[in-house]
Amino acid sequence: MRFGIQLNLRKRSILTFSRAFVAACIVIACASAAELPNSANQDVPALRLALQASIEQCEGDLAAQDLDPIRSKADLSRMVAEGPPPFKIALNDTFATDSERTVIAKWIAIWNHCRRRLEPPGVPRSATAVEAASLQQMIAVARIFHSSVGQLIQALYYQELTYGEFARKRYEFAREAVALSSAMNAAGLDPDQMGVRKTLQQLLYLRLDWNTYLWRVKSRQPGTVHIPGAVFT
Repeated sequence: MRFGIQLNLRKRSILTFSRAFVAACIVIACASAAELPNSANQDVPALRLALQASIEQCEGDLAAQDLDPIRSKADLSRMVAEGPPPFKIALNDTFATDSERTVIAKWIAIWNHCRRRLEPPGVPRSATAVEAASLQQMIAVARIFHSSVGQLIQALYYQELTYGEFARKRYEFAREAVALSSAMNAAGLDPDQMGVRKTLQQLLYLRLDWNTYLWRVKSRQPGTVHIPGAVFT
């Protein structure tokens, strides 16, 4: 009986780390290294340290002075817990200038590098069918989020988005990704597969909604789409 309990605890600790890893995949908008949980599993601390180092490296890259010219306009450092961007940022109706586009190009390179560095691991073999399905969905959310935000940054570069629209949509994407990941986490702890089916449907809707918006953005003529009630800064 004790051996079975130890195996179950080991499995849970691995899954906890995997979930933390998925959360770290949206670290640039949602979390921080200090929020990652500890684990009693002897295999996890080393992985956790490596993950924390990767997160800190990405945070350091994003704090580079090279990005300062657009930092406040793009609301670059905002996390979901801080709430939506303030009106001054959300209603900024200006497009990126040529000099700012050079900075945004550097941001795109940093984002893609962090995306590769924080690529989620596979599902542990010890996971149950429900847990595996939940984790696969969470990994999908992280990948869709990273890809979608990357497309937002590119749209900002190509002047298909104003700074205000970019900041609002990036926050909305991050908020929805965090909420869905939390629901998937809860579904993975429930032996009933109904929760996993429900979150899968939510994932499909989220992906369709984001892709539809991004497709419309790509069809815009650069520098033409403004937001009502905007301010110029």
